[in-house]
Amino acid sequence: MQICAEALTSRSGSHYGCLLQPGFPRKDVTVTFTVLHTCFGETFRRNGIPWEVADLQDDYEFAVGWTAVFEKLLAERKVKVHPPKVMDGGLDKLPDGLDLLRDDKVSGQKLVYMVG
Repeated sequence: MQICAEALTSRSGSHYGCLLQPGFPRKDVTVTFTVLHTCFGETFRRNGIPWEVADLQDDYEFAVGWTAVFEKLLAERKVKVHPPKVMDGGLDKLPDGLDLLRDDKVSGQKLVYMVG
């Protein structure tokens, strides 16, 4: 995270968006975080810990609007999902898939592992 803090401009108005709620090292930067769970507009627990998130209603309204836009784009075939590539071995083989990604041996596919 430090590298991101150093890469941002020192002018006012810097914004850092991330997937978790970190303690960002710069107080002059607006920090937002995103997790899918907030789109339902309800508080939730992650790893047994309740997440108190402000503006859940705003997240819900954004998700509703974005879903409508995205459904239209999919229906018009303007957006396509990556074709799945089902991998053998279940979750035990997940590290092998991560190696494939790291080694740039996967392109334009979604690696899928069957569980259960």
